[in-house]
Amino acid sequence: MRFYPGDMDSLFNEVRLANGNSVVLAEAMETLSEYGESAIPKLLKFLEDENSDVRGLAADTLGYIGNEAVFEPLLHLVDDEDKWVRVYAVKAVGRLKGRDSRAVEPLLEVLRDGDSDLREAAALALGGYEDIRVLPVLLEVSRTDIDKVSSAAQTSATYIQLRGKPTK
Repeated sequence: MRFYPGDMDSLFNEVRLANGNSVVLAEAMETLSEYGESAIPKLLKFLEDENSDVRGLAADTLGYIGNEAVFEPLLHLVDDEDKWVRVYAVKAVGRLKGRDSRAVEPLLEVLRDGDSDLREAAALALGGYEDIRVLPVLLEVSRTDIDKVSSAAQTSATYIQLRGKPTK
């Protein structure tokens, strides 16, 4: 099933009726992303949904289309009780345009989490920040963590180094 842009309210209704059907949810969210910033107000409401799949996919979608208005709600989800909502929120915060330096400390905290999926997401997200605290931590993680986290940290550290020395 593929949704086509047309009636945004119908798409939001489909998300509500999906009842955990991840294929329907993912396709609806993908289509909602095509509405761009006009979908943000309704997507923000999904961040509070009781269904973790809805919260996670809404966070993911907002990371692609969001602006500074979605920063705080996404950052709040970095502490969600559901691991995958947290992973989506961390990735989304890392993708936002005009990355807000207030995200650095929470992302560094996630990098110390016991879950490797969360640490990997945080390592990749931190690669977009020009904060002097980030590079040394990423270099340390690239030398000491498990393969996928180490690789993500090395990728982000290299990206920061190629951009030039962090100044903030």
